[in-house]
Amino acid sequence: MFLRSLLTPFAFCFAAFFTFGAAPSAQAQTSPSLQVGRNYTFTLLDSTRISGVLDSVTDRFIYFTPAKRGSARVYRAAVARVELGASIGQGGQAQILRQSPHGSRSFFAPTAIPMKRGELLYSNVWVEYNTFEFALTDHISVGASGLLFSSLIWGLQMAPTLKYAHSFSPTRHAAVGAVGLVGTWQGVYESGSAMPFVAYTWGTADRNITAGMGWVYDDLIFGTPVKKWARYPTVYLSGTRRVAKRWLVGGEYALTTFTGITTWTGGSEFTLDGTSNAGIAYTRYLWPRFSVDAGLGVHVDHWGWAVALPLVGASFRL
Repeated sequence: MFLRSLLTPFAFCFAAFFTFGAAPSAQAQTSPSLQVGRNYTFTLLDSTRISGVLDSVTDRFIYFTPAKRGSARVYRAAVARVELGASIGQGGQAQILRQSPHGSRSFFAPTAIPMKRGELLYSNVWVEYNTFEFALTDHISVGASGLLFSSLIWGLQMAPTLKYAHSFSPTRHAAVGAVGLVGTWQGVYESGSAMPFVAYTWGTADRNITAGMGWVYDDLIFGTPVKKWARYPTVYLSGTRRVAKRWLVGGEYALTTFTGITTWTGGSEFTLDGTSNAGIAYTRYLWPRFSVDAGLGVHVDHWGWAVALPLVGASFRL
């Protein structure tokens, strides 16, 4: 069954192209007051010149949007000189500043791209499914996904997450983390699972490919104790690419293995090694700090039943 799932014709193909250079760390000279949305040229200590629209500034990094390459960052200590360029658009507002608020994840799948300290991401699908993610530091983020109305009616259904991500360069990122699943019914703990994972991302928030692997541990399923790891690991692949100033397209594919519960005639319950395949193709229309999201998801369960579902929502970077 596992090998048959691997051969499913249900996989997505992704492509992305990346180019960026990382700046060395050194001591910086005095620079003018930086304003978000203005166009600057940064001269580094090695004489490299990089121009772009300022996104934000932290204690260590300057984040900006180059004219043709998505988003980037440089070490503040590596900047020798800053020159103010011509404003782009009316009122000094940068028309190019249409950054994806989704660098830390594809549609659902996590990437290895770190968030900025203090950044809060929020997204929802059909209003019912909501996700929050907050960066405690430039490397550590915590979050939770959950059902809104279902939790109010039937009981809490939530998936907490924890991730540590590190960038080796502007286009090379690695992460380790864990995602859980907690369900209650009338205040009683009913379902619980966890999946530690590792991920590697090539690219930036605007264009990237992520490969990840996790391993599912099921503690309790609908009140039935399981307490075992899945027989095989879970693997996933995701990709995103900006195709226009305001448009992103992307996709995800995941092969998940888990321990399931089935009931035979007579009411006896048994565990089984289950597999499922899921894929999503999506597009996003971007504003500076939020987007409108639409896509199509398809899921094939362990028994071969396929379900397709349109996905509509919105995402925000706060």
